[in-house]
Amino acid sequence: MKDGKDQTDYENALKSVNTGYTYGSLTIEPDGVFVVYRGLESEIAEIEDPQMLFAPQLVELPIITGDQFAQEKAPQNVMQSQESLKSWMEGQFETNEKALTNAVRAYVQAQGESGKKLTNEEVMADQEHMEQAKAFYIQQAMTAIKNPEMPQPEKTEEGAMIAMADEEAEALSFAGGGKFEFTMRDGGKIPAQIFRELKDMDGPSKSIFSRFEAKYGTGAARKMGMALGKA
Repeated sequence: MKDGKDQTDYENALKSVNTGYTYGSLTIEPDGVFVVYRGLESEIAEIEDPQMLFAPQLVELPIITGDQFAQEKAPQNVMQSQESLKSWMEGQFETNEKALTNAVRAYVQAQGESGKKLTNEEVMADQEHMEQAKAFYIQQAMTAIKNPEMPQPEKTEEGAMIAMADEEAEALSFAGGGKFEFTMRDGGKIPAQIFRELKDMDGPSKSIFSRFEAKYGTGAARKMGMALGKA
C-alpha cells in the first residue's frame, strides 16, 4: 500500500483545522440525518471527522511481476541461467515477504482474468494455491532471461551435426535410426542420451547436457535432437 495523498493535501487539511467549525442544528428526516455544517445543511454521513483530517488515503501499489522482480532484485550471476534464477526465486519466497506478497497478487490477478475470482486472503490460507502462486511467479521470472540462440545443425555425409562449445564435447551428431553421439574433445565417440529427461541421464550426457541447458534453457537438448532429426 501507499499513501495517495500528497504534501498539498496535508497542507490544506492543516489550513482547514485553523478555520474552525461548529455543528448547528440537527434534524432527523425520513431520508437521513442532517446537520448545519459551516453554515450549510449537510447529511451527517458526509461530514468529515475532524480527527481524520491527517489520516492517509491508502491505495494499492502496482503489482511487481515476476520478471520485473528478477530484473530489479536478482544479482547478475543469478540471471545467467533459468536453473540459477529458479533456485534464487525459491529462496526469496523464504526470506523476502515482498516476493511472496507480489506472487500472491500476481496469481490472483491472473486467476481473475481467466474468470476465477479469488482474494489474496483465500490464496494465502490454502497451501495448494500458494504453491501454484509461487510456480506462476517463477514462470514469470523466467521470461526475464533471454537465452542465446542455439547452434544450427549442419548437413554431413552421415546425417547432421551441431558444433558444441563444451569443455568435454565438440559436436553432437545424428546418423539416423535414433543414433545420436558426441564427438569428444579427444576425438572419441560416445552415445548421447538426448531424449531422456535431464534427471534420468548419466555419465557424459548428464554433465554435457546440464551445461547446455543451463546456457540455452530447459528442454534445449530435446529441441536440438529434433532439429538434428529434421536437418
